[in-house]
Amino acid sequence: MSNLLSAGIYRLKYSKLFYILLGLLVVTLTFCYVQAIPQTVSLDVSPTEAVTQEEGYVTVEYEEQASFYPLNSLFFQYVLFNLISCGIFCPLFLSHEYSDGVLRNKLIVGRNRTQIYLGNLTVNGLYGAATTVVGILTGLCVGMPMLKGFGETEPSTLVMYGLFSLITTWACVSLFTMVAMIVANRAVAAALCIVLAFGLYFLGQFLTIGLSQPELLQGGLIWGPDGTFQMADPAPNPSYISGFKRQVYQFLYELTPGGQCFQIANMGAETPWHLPVYAALFTALTTAAGLAIFQRKDVK
Repeated sequence: MSNLLSAGIYRLKYSKLFYILLGLLVVTLTFCYVQAIPQTVSLDVSPTEAVTQEEGYVTVEYEEQASFYPLNSLFFQYVLFNLISCGIFCPLFLSHEYSDGVLRNKLIVGRNRTQIYLGNLTVNGLYGAATTVVGILTGLCVGMPMLKGFGETEPSTLVMYGLFSLITTWACVSLFTMVAMIVANRAVAAALCIVLAFGLYFLGQFLTIGLSQPELLQGGLIWGPDGTFQMADPAPNPSYISGFKRQVYQFLYELTPGGQCFQIANMGAETPWHLPVYAALFTALTTAAGLAIFQRKDVK
């Protein structure tokens, strides 16, 4: 097993794809940080003054001014990149197992299939760990100086979501490793993993939008003939999801890597400690399924 890991790490160390994807991650995050620089300016005009400048608007008193810290919403965006990049890296990195006869040679020299599968899963997991570490370092070294820090966000919250992002990335790795190990055709495996990656991304986005809908829509202002006004009662939101359907949405949101990635990227999990539990469950299920199928696969 140690020889398999050493060989895999050696290939990872000299993989051009590995460094290309890491470089693309740094460039993408840096571009996002640069785009967000104008949002770091504090609100110099109080909300009351801003409202009363427009004729006919209602003056509302606020006690404090607010400052917006865009780094809070950008720092963990790397986990969404991890979802897509793992879908690209895993099948392409493991494609030589079938195309170059490496898998057959490993079996000939006495390696069993469990060792081969877990060895490849571990090496792919190292890629997932590398992308997570690079994403965090880019945020700390590039994002923080540009975007003035995290405001009042607790360091413990950042550490918690950082650990959760690593565990969720490994869940993504386990899924794409399963596909890459049971599909012999390189092109088919790569296409299937990329489609799965984007499918999980859009599923997570769909679930995020659906579950974030408010139950009631805030009522507007009703103007009277004498110039007075009153606030209308809140109205039910037809887009609000409730009942059993909401339970299904919430379960998929917490179980699937796409939903987990969006919760981490937005730091918006209602029950944060569900994330590592569901990610570990997803990893165990995909690893067990992949091993079971790979054990019975005919290797030519």
